[in-house]
Amino acid sequence: MISHEPVFCEKSFSVEGKPFKNVGHVSAQIKAPFKEMKLSKELARRAAVATCEAEINIYSYAEGSWILLRVPPKNMTVKAIDEDQGIADIRLAMKEDYSTATEKIRYMGLLAGTGLSNIKHFSDFSRITREISKSTHLKMITNID
Repeated sequence: MISHEPVFCEKSFSVEGKPFKNVGHVSAQIKAPFKEMKLSKELARRAAVATCEAEINIYSYAEGSWILLRVPPKNMTVKAIDEDQGIADIRLAMKEDYSTATEKIRYMGLLAGTGLSNIKHFSDFSRITREISKSTHLKMITNID
């Protein structure tokens, strides 16, 4: 279904898995449309935090990903589509403090077990779907009005 709603911003970011030095690169860029549109810093922060959590998951588990940003007048949608083995049990993964993080990830000081629940908390809507052995799709929406 094609949306006929005007779009203020549409961007696509390629993210390679594993180079943790790049964590936060996309989420920092997500803030720009909010500033350009003179929208709330709080909305920008919420969107950036949720996107950063998605980035951490990509760098932790995926070979690569695309993060897509779309800002129509009423909300901002971020989609993260990654190439990985897929989350085996989404319901379990959504539980607070549940983690499959490796010791390396924990050693880096990343808060294992908070990513998906933070995404849910900082987004007005979030949905995760997956194809086992293929990909995980994450959609986050932050309302503007």
